[in-house]
Amino acid sequence: MQQINLYQPILRKQEKVFSLKTLLQGNLIILTALVLFYLVTLYQTHSLRTQHEALQQERSKRTTTLSELQQQFPAKARDPALGQQLEAQQALLNHRKRLLRELQQQNTGADGNPGFSEQLSGLARQDVEQVWLEQISVRDGKQLTLQGWASAPEEIPRLIQRLSTEPSFSGTAFTHVELTRAESDAALIGFRLHTDNVEGGSGQ
Repeated sequence: MQQINLYQPILRKQEKVFSLKTLLQGNLIILTALVLFYLVTLYQTHSLRTQHEALQQERSKRTTTLSELQQQFPAKARDPALGQQLEAQQALLNHRKRLLRELQQQNTGADGNPGFSEQLSGLARQDVEQVWLEQISVRDGKQLTLQGWASAPEEIPRLIQRLSTEPSFSGTAFTHVELTRAESDAALIGFRLHTDNVEGGSGQ
């Protein structure tokens, strides 16, 4: 029997072997990439260092400026006297507020009677010549005392008559009248008018 050998060396799988040139080219590409990466990293590092130095300088300038401002405008210590003055002013303000509330409450008076402020307004509207008041006292809206001076006795009844036309004095009757003559000036007549139920009143 005859045998035929079909195996040929050319049909054997050839192993690829890189040449020296190919290896050098590959290494050169890798080296170039590494150099480029290093250069980019170096540039970025330098840029960050420059920014850091600039920020440090800016911070130093601001610190210096702040120190100069603190020296020019030092913090002032709290003045105890100023605090006491503030407390006194606050107490005065609270007192005025309470007084204002009292006046507002008295504006209508108790039991529907006209209040003190309304009666003051009525007195202000009655400008009687040769008569001036020195003291005004109102209790419960009806117990009223007027004290003052007149240069002519006939002006006193005139004042009473004009007050009777004021709504705030409606129902108010002066039942006690006291007249005195000034020691320093005989032409001046002192008077005191008051209604019933006023302590210390005596009719004349």
